[in-house]
Amino acid sequence: MRETQQAAMHDTGRVLVYTAGTRDEYGADSAATYAEQAPIICGVEMQAGAERNGAERKGAERKGAAMVTVNHDAVLRMPLTVAMSENDRFEVLSRYGEYPDALIYEVAAPIQRGGTACRVLLRKVVK
Repeated sequence: MRETQQAAMHDTGRVLVYTAGTRDEYGADSAATYAEQAPIICGVEMQAGAERNGAERKGAERKGAAMVTVNHDAVLRMPLTVAMSENDRFEVLSRYGEYPDALIYEVAAPIQRGGTACRVLLRKVVK
């Protein structure tokens, strides 16, 4: 099933790994940096939407469950072998064989690991 899922991924992109900024001797903070990783195959659905995320609770506790609506600009599917954290960013390098300009996204919600792929809700980074 993983091979079938990966065969349906027609895009390429790369994870931009987050590194926190540092503080100098004068107390000024430097900006965070993002190191480019090797390109990977992926599937990107460029459709904005919203999903409700929160802790799973049952019975009477569910009434007061803290659910959060997460707005996203795209949904990323990537192989389970790719390492990515919620602080990282993702850059789309090619989409259906075309090469778009500056499509960089940040992670909008916790990464969802399924049986065949990871699913990540993304929010576009505006510079």
